[in-house]
Amino acid sequence: MFSVKEKYQSSLGKVRFSQAMAGARFGSETKGLALKYVAQGTEHYEINQQNISVQAGQLLILPQDNKFAAFTDNHQGKASGICIDLDTDFVQGIIPDVVNLDLLFFVPFQGEGFLALTQSLKYFSKHGFDEKLKDIHLETWCADLQQLASMVHLLDSGLTKETKKLSTQRCLLVKLFRAKNYIHHHYRQRISLSLLSRHVGISSFYFARLFQACFQQSPQQLQVALRMQAAVVLLQEHKRSLSDIAYTLGYCDLASFSNQFKQHYQESPSLWRKTHCL
Repeated sequence: MFSVKEKYQSSLGKVRFSQAMAGARFGSETKGLALKYVAQGTEHYEINQQNISVQAGQLLILPQDNKFAAFTDNHQGKASGICIDLDTDFVQGIIPDVVNLDLLFFVPFQGEGFLALTQSLKYFSKHGFDEKLKDIHLETWCADLQQLASMVHLLDSGLTKETKKLSTQRCLLVKLFRAKNYIHHHYRQRISLSLLSRHVGISSFYFARLFQACFQQSPQQLQVALRMQAAVVLLQEHKRSLSDIAYTLGYCDLASFSNQFKQHYQESPSLWRKTHCL
């Protein structure tokens, strides 16, 4: 069985919660710009002669007026998620030409570590929809979608240089988001280039070149940036020693942490704490 329960509808869009048992199948057509977030299990979609699998924590975006079939495997457990149909005119008023951004559609995005949209949908899948706020949620999700669309737009040129084939660009986009999400979740740990390349399933050389070309920074530079962002937060906890902060962020000693912090912020952690924390 595939059940869809409507939670809210207005001129801006519609919000529904879905739940499917093993072997369930459901057919429909998108009524607006559709966001399909899977909170549990795996949902499979048949759209325009494509088969797309969306796993827990992933988000699929579909354009308006697309017929699709959603189903779950016979051998898996139940799947659940959130279905949002945003009014296309409303979305284009905030994100002009969004419907022409081909890379945004038919891609299972994984970004709970850095995308506000998936973070928000994950929260609502656990805690439910506050009907008192109604359109505020839809407006917030549209603004979060704008963040994602801007990121995809920036990646478009780098991916176009790699290949002109849209299906290959989408495949590479999935791998890039998966790698970026992994770094955001594990930046305190040791992350090697070979580990990341195995995680996404492409060679280390090609992955490093692709990541640099698309994000304008290396995986290591992203990891360092995330550690430094976390460092300034931890430094505001006065009871934490610098050594404790260093080890918490994955550095083997205080000297390594201090040197990297000074290189990043042009002052030592101890001086930063004295200057910025009253």
